[in-house]
Amino acid sequence: MEASSNVAFKNNVIFGFVKIGLNINTCMNITVDGNFIGDVIRRAIISFDMGVDHIGALLSCAYIKGDSCSSISITNNIVAGIFFTGYAAYGHDCGNYNSNNFKNNIAHSVQGTGAIIFKDPQSTTQSQCFEASKYYAYKNTLDGAVSFFDYKEI
Repeated sequence: MEASSNVAFKNNVIFGFVKIGLNINTCMNITVDGNFIGDVIRRAIISFDMGVDHIGALLSCAYIKGDSCSSISITNNIVAGIFFTGYAAYGHDCGNYNSNNFKNNIAHSVQGTGAIIFKDPQSTTQSQCFEASKYYAYKNTLDGAVSFFDYKEI
């Protein structure tokens, strides 16, 4: 999805793709709920000149550096059999457990990191804290979940 708005993507199976299963770029008011994304593999590239080929099951406003989205809801999804990253998504404001930014998702058998959670650039409160809720990760080869942030204090 690119430059889309008011989309509900629910109860689908995305299986057997190369590079990315579902990519959300520069979007607003997107709901991704109850989907299964599996068997996303890397491209057959012999040489990539030391570059990074971003690969993942569900990338939400994470593929284009500096991209910004609003009102993205990623809930109740399963990713499995993925190379590199299961999810890359915005977290929610700390203590706001009613948020659906990223909730009730599962990453299984990811050859890499289950989820990369990062702050929502539209949020005025996430400069100090953000979270992901009810996330489950198992049989991932690197990390269950990681977060990259630029806080001065932890």
